[in-house]
Order: sequence, then structure tokens, then C-alpha cells
Amino acid sequence: LSAAAAAEDGDTITLTPAENATSTAYNAATTGAFSFTSISYANAGTSWYVVSENSGSVGGVTYDSSRFAVKVVVTDDEVGALAAAKTVYALTPSDNGYTVGDEMRDISFTNTYAVTKVTPASLTLTATKTLSGKTLTAKAFNFAVTENGTIVATGTNDADGPITFSAINYTTSAAAGEHTYTVSETSTNGNGITVDGTTYNVVANVTYTDNGDGTATMAVTSVTENGKALASPYNVGTFANTYTAQPVSLALTGTKMLSGKALTAGMFRFNLYETGSTFATAGLTPVTVSNDARGNIAFETKTFSTAGTYYFVAQEIAGSNGGVTYDTTARDITVVVSDNGLGSLVITSVNGETVTNNTYSVGTFRNTYAVPNTASAYLTLTGTKALT
Repeated sequence: LSAAAAAEDGDTITLTPAENATSTAYNAATTGAFSFTSISYANAGTSWYVVSENSGSVGGVTYDSSRFAVKVVVTDDEVGALAAAKTVYALTPSDNGYTVGDEMRDISFTNTYAVTKVTPASLTLTATKTLSGKTLTAKAFNFAVTENGTIVATGTNDADGPITFSAINYTTSAAAGEHTYTVSETSTNGNGITVDGTTYNVVANVTYTDNGDGTATMAVTSVTENGKALASPYNVGTFANTYTAQPVSLALTGTKMLSGKALTAGMFRFNLYETGSTFATAGLTPVTVSNDARGNIAFETKTFSTAGTYYFVAQEIAGSNGGVTYDTTARDITVVVSDNGLGSLVITSVNGETVTNNTYSVGTFRNTYAVPNTASAYLTLTGTKALT
């Protein structure tokens, strides 16, 4: 409450500085009412006062800058007593001060409070990726966290398996409460990969606390997965994928040639041994085949289910056909099988050569036929003599 120079309605008045205030009042805690100390008057007359609120420093509060002019008229009743009556007016800013405006019913100041700064909270979920059948590489698989069907966080694995999702941020009071998330892998089957279809259900509780000073604090108070409490780093579980490469087959063939005699089907036989890297055949059981009439030899088709290096020996069986010299040279065969990483085994090479249509010829077995030097043939000619 500050004293002011005399004025009338519509006049401009200059406010007394706050330090010259004649009285200060404080609002009640619940009703907001305030009362200044009583002012005593010894003589009749008119006094003017200005009532304003002192701006404080309470965070988040916008103070009411309104000002009111109070006109107090003191009258003498001529019988030994003074009486005081007040009239309240609104004050509006003007170029030279404040202008006395409309008469008001009472003096009222309305302040507003709002949070102007929120300390956000965030939740970062993690998980684990495993891959059997193949070496896991970084960023090979993708994952998502959804809430009500909307993706709120994503993640990918690193080379060792951990998955760290992007942070879920809570920045306003609207984010307070319970959040239910579904964590799943978004990668798809293919190229030999079978994706884990497991989903994890996560519930996070978030609070919003108004600190009463224009600031608020958000916090994640609990995180559970299927009812089980999780602690930081909030690992929801494991996604276990598998990798399987499809087998590959190799057809081994050969050719039989016979000079000096016509070749017939089944005339010669051949063995195919699966050996070690030394190509030793002793004690091994071979698969035996024979030639067809055209000299084609179709060895057993070999199927490989695992990448690696495999060794075989193809050899003709020396028979007992008279006059035939057999080609019994052993053909060593080295087959390299690799995984293309896309779900298939492939024949990389056979004896260092690239194969076509997964077929490889071990070569030509060349036999010859000749009459043996020890063989003899005799012919006795006879006839009949007639004399007439």
C-alpha cells in the first residue's frame, strides 16, 4: 500500500516507490485473503493510495501486475466522531504514469503458476541375439519396441550378440503412467536363416513430479517383463536364430575307351573310394560301377551337408578279359565345398578347377586289346580227289 498524490477519476497519478510503501500485507495460505494494518486519521479529508503486488521469485509463478487506486474520504459527523469511506479504482498504465479508471468492487490479484522446465526420463531396453550354424556379424538382425502398434524404439545386434535399443524418452506430464511395450525381432526368414518369433511384453511405470518451483521431474520407477522385475540395463531376453545351409551334390563321371576291340556295356568295372587326404584306399569299401555301351561311366553322386574338403579315388578294376591291357591308374579327386552364406553349400572346386552344373569328369580310362604273343591258331585243309 503506497501513498499517492491527490487525484480525481480520470487523472494521472505517479506512484510512490515501493520502498516508501506505508504498509505490506501477505496472503492467507488457503483463501488468498490479505489485510493491511489499519490507518488512523485525525482529521477529515481525502487520501489516495495505490495497492500493488510485489513480484517475488517463486519459480513458475507469473505475478499479477495490476494496480488499484484507493480513495479514502474522512468526514466529521459534527458530533465528535470521524468516519472513513473508501472507493477502489482500476489503474491503467499511461505515458506519464497511471490513469485512474473504472470503479472496482474489490482489490484482487490473480497469479498463474506453470511448469516451465521438465527434467525428462528415458528408458533404454536391451536384449541378446544368438545365431547357431553361422558366425554372428554386427547389424545382421533388426528389432523393434512397439506400443499400441506404433514403433517407439529400434535396435540391431553387435558382433558379440548384445542388442541396445534407441532410448524411449518421457518429456511431458502426458507421458506419466503405465506403458506396455512389445519387443520383437523384425528380421524375416530367408537365405538359410530361421528367425526367432518370440515376443517379450514389457511394462514400464513413469512418474511426473511437480517440484513446485516451476520445474518438474520425470522418472521411470519400475520395469517388468512378463511380471518379472528388470533392473538396468533392462535385458528383456534372448532372440535365438538358426542358420542352415542346404546340401550340395556332385556328380562324378568318367569315360572308358577301348582300342582294338568293340566296347560293350558292362565290359569294365570301376571303384570309387572316399578317402582321407592321403588318398589311401586300403581297408575301404568302394562303390563299384561299370561302363555303358558308349563308354560313359557314372560314379556315385556325392551329397555334402557340411562345408569342408573331401577326398576320393577313382580306379578301374583289373579284370581277366584276355588280350586286354587295363588302365588301372588311380585318379585322386579333391573336392572343396563351401558355404555361400546365403543358405546354400556350393562346390568351390574339384582338383582346383571350377565345375559346371556340379558335374566333374575324373578323366578317361584307356584300355587296349591285342592278340597275345603266346596265342596260336591252326587250320587243317582237306579235300576229295575224284578220277574218272
